[in-house]
Amino acid sequence: MEKKMHKVVPETYPSMSESKKVKIYPTFRLGDDDLPELKDMEVGKKYTLVMEVEVKSKAQGNEWGGEVEVDKQIRAVFKVMKVGCEEKDAKAKKGTVAGKTFEMDYAKRRSGGTGSRFDK
Repeated sequence: MEKKMHKVVPETYPSMSESKKVKIYPTFRLGDDDLPELKDMEVGKKYTLVMEVEVKSKAQGNEWGGEVEVDKQIRAVFKVMKVGCEEKDAKAKKGTVAGKTFEMDYAKRRSGGTGSRFDK
């Protein structure tokens, strides 16, 4: 069963230098000790991560309390317990164990070989 992914709505702030607003998305940091697949990831490409998180705190409204309108948005702080790269992203990298093609995998299971034409 595939879970529905929700689009993240960035917070919008007025820009100091321009009249247009700046969008700021939530960010977090991981190291390759947490997610070894980082070594094969490219800057600017999109990947799907799966995380197990613990909710540390939850609050409703503006944390600064200075707005006239009542802010009914709920915000939370999470502690990341486990993280992984979704399988389809991991398989996209050829030359790795996860990047084997379906045909090679099938041939290996069927004949006990590596799937190469030289297996005889």
